[in-house]
Amino acid sequence: MYLPYDDMSPNVRRRVKIEENIVRHIVADLLKAGFYLSVDDGGDEFAIKDSRDEKAILDALMNTNEDLLYADAYETNVYGGSPYNWVRFVYGNDGWDVVNDYTGDLSGIIEPITDAAENGTLEELKPSLNPLRVQEAVDDLLGTFDFHPVQRYMESVGWKYFHTPNTPSVDDLKSMAGQVLQTVCSEANIHYGHSRAATGGFEARLDMWETSTKLTLSFIPFRKEVTL
Repeated sequence: MYLPYDDMSPNVRRRVKIEENIVRHIVADLLKAGFYLSVDDGGDEFAIKDSRDEKAILDALMNTNEDLLYADAYETNVYGGSPYNWVRFVYGNDGWDVVNDYTGDLSGIIEPITDAAENGTLEELKPSLNPLRVQEAVDDLLGTFDFHPVQRYMESVGWKYFHTPNTPSVDDLKSMAGQVLQTVCSEANIHYGHSRAATGGFEARLDMWETSTKLTLSFIPFRKEVTL
């Protein structure tokens, strides 16, 4: 589930974010209920099978026009219904109607989510950030990201920041990267579990799931990421 919001029109972006929020809620609640999840995106094989890794499951969803999400309980069933269930997601309509169909045993999980989405009351699913852990992650990225190739690249193409007559120093680049990382981690900039910021050739991304959060720093061909 990598959704390039910046390339979308405002209406499409709004619809996709509604779809993503519904899908995230359903995946999270199915996992809480003890199900193993599999994603059939129409390919020859399952995109992912019998998984309880929320990040991997979300990554496998919303990459095609529709998905069939299987929810199998096996021996860990704590839900009490049939151990074999499914939800069909169809993307590209109005957003709140992304759930096209599902097996009846899942109604207790699915219907509260879809009803809230249709009424506009579905809470944005956004795990909270630990400020201390965020600072540790930022420091980790700044400490492990090699800024020397960045400086050499900028020098080779004559790239200078508008307020400096020369190619930025490594310390200047680290400061610029630190600013974009702090911006992307600001709660005000996080929408539906994702945030992106870019400046000075650097791009930072924050991707949040129920069980993990990833912070990524990139500059042209150079990329570094850390899991919070």
